Amino acid sequence: MKNNFLPKEFVSGNELCFFIHDLLANTLVSGEKQDIFKYEFSLEEKIANNLENDEDIFLFLQENKLDEHRNKVLKTIILPAVLSDILHCIYEALISSKKGKLNISYMLIRKPIQESLYLLESMIIDEIEFGKCMSENPLKLRPSNAGGIEGHKKRINIVIDKLGLSNLFSASYLANLRYNKRCEDNFDGICNHAMHLFTEHDAIKTDKLNINFIFSDYDSKLTQWAYLYSRLPYVLLYLYYVVEYLMKEICPTEKWYIEEMELRIFAHFILLLENLDEAYYSDELLKIIKFATNKLNDFCTNVLKKPFDKLIIENIANNGISDYKDTK
Repeated sequence: MKNNFLPKEFVSGNELCFFIHDLLANTLVSGEKQDIFKYEFSLEEKIANNLENDEDIFLFLQENKLDEHRNKVLKTIILPAVLSDILHCIYEALISSKKGKLNISYMLIRKPIQESLYLLESMIIDEIEFGKCMSENPLKLRPSNAGGIEGHKKRINIVIDKLGLSNLFSASYLANLRYNKRCEDNFDGICNHAMHLFTEHDAIKTDKLNINFIFSDYDSKLTQWAYLYSRLPYVLLYLYYVVEYLMKEICPTEKWYIEEMELRIFAHFILLLENLDEAYYSDELLKIIKFATNKLNDFCTNVLKKPFDKLIIENIANNGISDYKDTK
């Protein structure tokens, strides 16, 4: 790739982020090709006869108190549209990072991790309330209405419980990472600095004789790269599971495919840690790495009948498990 200035220690992080991006893009593209983002339902004849060709379908469903169908239609329309927007932002953020344009990268990830992911979480938390908000007042679906950081924690905790991944993710960490300017470890402050030349919030106030991000030298960029690739994979993994959960109702993914893709994701996480400066370790990331290591170790021991080693991990991350299928 032309203009690739990404230092080699961050390549594994970029590859991990791109891998999750590509998995979600494949979900979207294959779903559109198979025409799965549609919701079909039948109506009682006396109700159906009242539907005119040019009538607003959502208004019709609302007036006839067909809220359940309205909610399903909304989900199948909104999910692919929002996911597509998320993926465009993430893709361009990762490309910009390779070019050394870290201010652009942080600007681009702000909407996906704060607003778009919040919207997807809303679908999971309460489908009925989500449909009602979309129909009556979409502004209620803004993250500012969550009830502060504690509200975000409660919401994310509900999602994690529904995903069945409370052993893997921390609601508190995700909330702070995405929204808490006052937390030492957070995207919100950095993204705001990337977005605005001057910031006045006391937690991220622009220093005297400075302009946010404008005077970043190479050492600053190294710090920005290190933070991006030590934190974004955690959020993207969470996003991956959120999308998979929402897709279950529309068109469930084959179990074998999910299991193989998880192995590949976790192999990438193990490779990420090898090149990451310990200064950027977090308890939450290390928890993912421990889970990933156990998962891959079990696969090597029980399926491959081989010891866990780096060569196998690299092969699984880059090529999947097709090379090992005959060993099962």
